[in-house]
Amino acid sequence: MLREAEQISSSQCSGPDGGIALTQTVEGAMDEMTTMLQRIRTLSVQAANGTNTSSDRASIQAEVTALSQEITRIACRTTFGGKKVLSGFGTTESLMTATTGKINFQVGSNHDDLQTLDMNIYNDGRTGKAENNMFKEAKNIKSGAAKYTGDTDPKFVADKAAYDTAKAALTEPQKPTDYDTHASAGNKDAADTAYDTAKQAYDDALDALGAEPKATDKYTDDDEKAAKAEAATTAKGYSLENLMKAAGITDTNASFQVDKAGVKSTSGDYTVFNVSTSTAAQATLASIDKVINLIDTKRGDFGALENRMSSTISNQTNIMNNESDARSRIRDTDYAEEASNLSAQSIVQQAASSMLTQANSLPQMALSLLG
Repeated sequence: MLREAEQISSSQCSGPDGGIALTQTVEGAMDEMTTMLQRIRTLSVQAANGTNTSSDRASIQAEVTALSQEITRIACRTTFGGKKVLSGFGTTESLMTATTGKINFQVGSNHDDLQTLDMNIYNDGRTGKAENNMFKEAKNIKSGAAKYTGDTDPKFVADKAAYDTAKAALTEPQKPTDYDTHASAGNKDAADTAYDTAKQAYDDALDALGAEPKATDKYTDDDEKAAKAEAATTAKGYSLENLMKAAGITDTNASFQVDKAGVKSTSGDYTVFNVSTSTAAQATLASIDKVINLIDTKRGDFGALENRMSSTISNQTNIMNNESDARSRIRDTDYAEEASNLSAQSIVQQAASSMLTQANSLPQMALSLLG
């Protein structure tokens, strides 16, 4: 019983308390995201007004761009115990190394006494490789990400393997040399015609296959970045780009990409909301509510888990107290009862001593009278 009570106390401290600390860290970061999204929404309402000048819209867009970048930066830089918690999962830099995006907390002293935190923002169960170059902040969100050169580029390796497989499936026909094997007249002409037809088909197949991939001349910088993004992470994190994908936003007017300096770019480092025109601002208004609802839903999940863990702690504390009380009843002395018994025994002992004293004095009194 003592061992069980000690086990309950240990799990109570290390499991639910740690889970609550993590959920509070994540929820706090997402609260800041929500605040910035609400500000972007306010700015979108202003930008949708047709009375704004181009200078007005540029100023509004500048603030929206900065806030959008900060949302992604928070997702990339929020840590717990030195590990990132919002930049995805399935990597060594993430607290959740499992590709499921879930982390278990041991909340009891027995097997399978677990509660699970699910960080996945996709509602269709996707846990495979990322479909987009998420977290392109400064083109190096993943510190130490591999830089592929030459024949180590994953895209080149995949293309070369596909080319070799397709080419191996083709068999080059051989020009006939032994015409005597043909029994009918015109053997040589028939054999040559068959060869020419097969050779032409082979050449056409080679042309359709294209040139053999070369690591030194085929792959552009964009190809390399796409390959790195695909190979570097299996995560689904909380960058603005990924939040928009998870929210199902398909309106291209609602966002565009900018580079690290905030300049609009087709291959920029950040995805930002677009309020540069009235039409774009209207699209952003329709889209940003979806992102806010997505974050609020996840915050609700985290809050529910936090409350559940608080209840777990209360329950475990109740168990521990009652186990300790039961052990005390069995092993410990009832001090009040024993003190009462001691007092009663002391009174009895004193009365006995007094009776013996009086009994011993009676003969002496009788002798003194006789004398």
